[in-house]
Amino acid sequence: MDMSYVTNQLEEAKYNYNYFFMKMIIKVLQVCFKLSFILLLSSIFNYLIINIIAIICTIISFISIYNIIKNYMYIIEDIRDTLNIDLSFELDLNVLSNNLFKGMINYGR
Repeated sequence: MDMSYVTNQLEEAKYNYNYFFMKMIIKVLQVCFKLSFILLLSSIFNYLIINIIAIICTIISFISIYNIIKNYMYIIEDIRDTLNIDLSFELDLNVLSNNLFKGMINYGR
């Protein structure tokens, strides 16, 4: 088997690994943004019913964040087990920042 093919496959797997982390972070940030909007409304309109709704939404958001992280951890564990390589759960910040900033720069044009 050609070693360059194996090396390319490992690089592709690491890229996919970072891609899943990036998607997980974006989904968690989306939930946090929704939660912050609800809490902002709760602080502006300080009524009992709005505060109760804010507490319920806070609990639902925490459960949602927990489920997002657990689901993505299962996917990443499956990638690690399938490829039989030892990847850590640390973020490759260079890959994440390059992809994120390229998308933001292209969006601005």
